[in-house]
Formats: sequence, structure tokens, C-alpha cells
Amino acid sequence: MVVALDRILAYVRAGEVPRKEAQILTEAPPIFVSTKPAVLVILDGEPMMHEMENTTMRRVVNTNWELYQGYEKHWLVTNDLHGTFAAAGQVPPPLTAEAAPLVRAPKVIVVNKPAELIALRGAPELSPLPGLTLASVTNTDSDLFYFSGDRSYYFLTSGRWFRAANLNGSWQYPSASLPAEFQKIPPTFPKAHVLAAVPGVRGKPRTLCFWRLFRELPRSIVRKPRPKCSMSVRRSL
Repeated sequence: MVVALDRILAYVRAGEVPRKEAQILTEAPPIFVSTKPAVLVILDGEPMMHEMENTTMRRVVNTNWELYQGYEKHWLVTNDLHGTFAAAGQVPPPLTAEAAPLVRAPKVIVVNKPAELIALRGAPELSPLPGLTLASVTNTDSDLFYFSGDRSYYFLTSGRWFRAANLNGSWQYPSASLPAEFQKIPPTFPKAHVLAAVPGVRGKPRTLCFWRLFRELPRSIVRKPRPKCSMSVRRSL
């Protein structure tokens, strides 16, 4: 049986779905900004070492990166986790160098709690949205915007917005008082997924998601005929 998605949605009433109140942490995590290549190494507390079998090396297991540090098939080395990392000239076994030596090592930021990194490829490059006083920062993979109304940057991470007057300043939680300009972001905008975290935009992101889902659904079903079978009955007297 095939039922159209629109028919199912027509019978779903928002008032019949019980709402669950969720407590949202409004304290900004440590947010690091770099205009040069950088990586963020997050440790879950203090480093936990694990002996590597048949070697004199130990591996840090409570981190999101390989330490003795791996970066894009390059190895970086340091004597202090919170110090400066440099490109490793030679790596001890069983580590293997799969790429040419780095000309310049990236900046490595090591923290002991959840944090965020905004990696910019140079100084911020702003691309204004047509008809709005809102601009998108285009030379980063992060969801970063600049609102000229209050001359502040807005950064979206894990469904929460944070605001700062400058990228190296103090970040604060403004989601409850987000500028109305964010509600006017076109659904065709490359970063329109941020609309799901903009208060007052009920239904728009959902419609967009359903449309994308609909486009990915198969349009036709091909049914192969079953092979014919024959049966003979022999009657014995």
C-alpha cells in the first residue's frame, strides 16, 4: 500500500503532540578563531595514555585526534600539549608518513573540554544577502554571519547562536533576541539550513526538508515478472 506523504501530514495535528521542555545551556563554549590553518584537539579531561604493544610509544585515547599528532596524513610533534607543534621530520615505527613533509605546520589548539573552532581562510570575507543588512562570511565552513545593525558577528553551532562584537572578543548567547533579519534568509540560500535554528520560522525549514526528501524518493518501481513454472502430473493405474 502506498500513502502520499501529504495525506499523512494532513492527519497530524500539532496540538496532539505533547511538548517536552528541554533545558538549553546558554553559556558559550570556548570559541577559537584562526585566520590560518588550524586544528582543534579536544581531550575528555586530562590525557589518558595507552601503551602501544611492542613499541616504546603511548597513545592518548580520550581525544578526537591521533596523538602523537596526525594532520591530513602528516605527523606533528611537540613536547608540550599546550605548546607549539612542529612538523615531524621522522616518525618512529609503527607510525608511517604517507605524505611529503609539511612546509608549515598548522596551529594546534588543545583543550580539555568541549570547544569550537572557526577556521577562516584569511581575513573575513563578507557577502551581503540581497535586501538585508545581514552578510554571510564566505571564507569559512562555519555558519558565521555579520549583522551591520549592531555590528556583531553571529555564529551557529550545535543549534545555538552566539554573538560577539569582534571575532576575538567575548561570545554571548543571543538566540532569544536574534535579529529579525535572520527570518528573511531565503530558503534557496546556500546556508539556508540555519533557518531551523531561527526563532519565528516555524514550518519553513520543515517544508524545505520534506521537499528535499521528496526529490530523493524514487519516481517509479520496476517489477520483474516471475519466471513461469510448469508442472506435470503422472497418473498411475
